[in-house]
Amino acid sequence: MKAKDLVHHIMTSYQPDDEIAYALWSKEDVDGKVIELIGNQEIPASTVLTDEDMENILQSFDHHHDAEYGLTWIGLEEEIKEYVKDLQEVEDE
Repeated sequence: MKAKDLVHHIMTSYQPDDEIAYALWSKEDVDGKVIELIGNQEIPASTVLTDEDMENILQSFDHHHDAEYGLTWIGLEEEIKEYVKDLQEVEDE
């Protein structure tokens, strides 16, 4: 989801004094987790993700997360690992 879409949703769905809870994930979160996964040797050290790659990861993360547990760091890690694995398979073809 784009930030502008979230802002629009909040502005049209809630009053300014309404209490809400939310989780906000960004490309910076993906980049930080990629660095950690490389450091832990869970993904190749050669992994380089573009802004578009990180946006794709965030979109997939949002659409495929388990609603029972929400958006978690473990879920983001798994999404990144799967995305990197898919990228490697495309490169190997």
